[in-house]
Amino acid sequence: MICYRCQTENETGAHFCKLCGADLWAAPVKRDDGARDTVMYLLILTGWEYFTYLVWMVASKLMSMDGFGRGIRRLSSIFSVIRWTTGGISLLLLILFAILTKNNIARICMIIFAVIRVLLMVVYR
Repeated sequence: MICYRCQTENETGAHFCKLCGADLWAAPVKRDDGARDTVMYLLILTGWEYFTYLVWMVASKLMSMDGFGRGIRRLSSIFSVIRWTTGGISLLLLILFAILTKNNIARICMIIFAVIRVLLMVVYR
C-alpha cells in the first residue's frame, strides 16, 4: 500500500504510514485552492496588457513617421479614445478577476494594480 501523502511503500493492511504517520485507510482530502484559475486569470490579464501595449507601440510609430501624411495623424484622436477604452477594459478585467480569484494574495495584488491603473488613467492621460 502506497501512502497518498509521502508516496512511501507500506506493508499490506497497514493502518498508518511508517514514514509520515498518515492514516492509510482514510480517503485523501482533495484540496482545490483555485490556483489553476488564478494563473489563468493572470495570464489573460498579461496577454491583454501585452496586446494593447503592442498596438499602442505600432500606432505611435506610425503616427510619428513623416511618410504617411495627414491620414495617420487624423487617427490620433481616434486612438486616444481607443486608449481610454483599452484602459477601461483592463480595469474591468482586474476588478472581475479580483472578485473571482480564491487566492487572497492574488486578490490583494489585483486590487492594488486596479488602483494604480485608475491613477495612471487619470494622471497620465
